[in-house]
Amino acid sequence: HDQLCYNLTLEKKLISLNIDENKLFGICLGVPGLIDIENNRVTTSTVIPIDDNNDFYYYIKNRYNDIPILLGNESWFSAYAEKEFGSGTNIQNLIFIDINIGVGAGIILNGEIFTGSRGLAGEIGHISIDMNGPRCKCGNRGCIETMVSIPAMFNTLTNNIVSGRKTLVKEIIAKNHDRITVEIIREASLKKDELVLEILDDSARKLAFGMTNIINLLNPEVIVIGGEITKLGNVFLERIKKYIEDIQLKPNKDKIQIRYSSLKGNTVTLGGAKYVLDNIFEPGILLDGIRF
Repeated sequence: HDQLCYNLTLEKKLISLNIDENKLFGICLGVPGLIDIENNRVTTSTVIPIDDNNDFYYYIKNRYNDIPILLGNESWFSAYAEKEFGSGTNIQNLIFIDINIGVGAGIILNGEIFTGSRGLAGEIGHISIDMNGPRCKCGNRGCIETMVSIPAMFNTLTNNIVSGRKTLVKEIIAKNHDRITVEIIREASLKKDELVLEILDDSARKLAFGMTNIINLLNPEVIVIGGEITKLGNVFLERIKKYIEDIQLKPNKDKIQIRYSSLKGNTVTLGGAKYVLDNIFEPGILLDGIRF
């Protein structure tokens, strides 16, 4: 039943796009979750409900057995899109940080997607920035994801409103805390709301602390921030840059570009499509870890 559903979904998509199946070069599956690159399965995901024994890769592989099928973390392909199409030329070392419900990353090292030995590289959301911080669902404490993700920001704001702090957000949401959005936070920040600016500043400082660890470990040329968090605008980005400038190693000062993603549309499909084509026309040059 699952096999039929997955394949029918793909077939319907091809029909809706008016694409002849015989013209397919390959299929790239970008998933928001941990990828077992040895068995081509999604290990776990905090975004989509998925069974531990999922075999959808093989369902699709069996159906489209004459073309390469690629399964990977969606942040890998967003990072690849930034390398290929983002602002900046000939970038070979780049980190794409995706901040939404969770926090993940795609890593490009020496021009190649870096997955690590088992496909778990880039899980920066579970880098701890406070050993005594709140417990994360992964079992660690003080993970970036528990302290800087969008839900973490919403929770901090909600707790402050409940405790009696004054803020424009309280008037906008009319006591319905589920109405808090990134856009509302941005609007309040532009109006110099004291509580919102305090929360943004604290979140930027924590994120900068985590990003500095990554910079010191991997020494990228560019760090690109993507996801819903970018809707906060420059008020958030400039604070991140300021805190990183204050604590980074001297040789890195003014050398590492930190910016929001400038790409429009779905960067996962953009990067995934380009990655598949590059592997077809120049096989084996991009990534050892992922197999077709």
